[in-house]
Amino acid sequence: MKNLTNFKKLAEKTKASNLRFWGKIFGTQADYYVAEGRVSDEFADAIPDKTYEPAGVGVNRMTYWVTNSGILFTLVYKFQYVRFFGLVLEDWKQLPLISPAQVAAARQIKHYFTGNLNAKLNTYPAFPGLEKHYVSNMLTLREITTFLIAQSPNCQNYPFDRTGSKGTVQTQRRERG
Repeated sequence: MKNLTNFKKLAEKTKASNLRFWGKIFGTQADYYVAEGRVSDEFADAIPDKTYEPAGVGVNRMTYWVTNSGILFTLVYKFQYVRFFGLVLEDWKQLPLISPAQVAAARQIKHYFTGNLNAKLNTYPAFPGLEKHYVSNMLTLREITTFLIAQSPNCQNYPFDRTGSKGTVQTQRRERG
């Protein structure tokens, strides 16, 4: 219940809509808990450069907040861990907008998350930013490259084929015999 009030506080503080808990990212020193939402233009950060897309548009369509201060509570019954009881998340930090140069560099590198947003990345090719920029890039790339098309034997016409272009998906059925 306390986690729900923390999300309400985050939504009121940032004026975000469609706020949801995105998930957890494991780091080598600490873990990130991620929230995702949309911020209206009047509450968005100033655009640092003309190459950046504004908040709410393109790769900066969603805004992300992360925290390291997750406290896990478990219910103990007769010296056994019975069930997950709750997670309290506080001290949310908004991740910065991302640039096209950062997107291009993030696609070329692999790096373990440390859990420190201000950590420098020692990668080849060099990444233009800190870990907070890299986390924001990875979350955005995950969001824009993931889509789901349900398959059903009753539905023959889909708006997209498996490659993502306009068309239909041909459902293949095996003959049992």
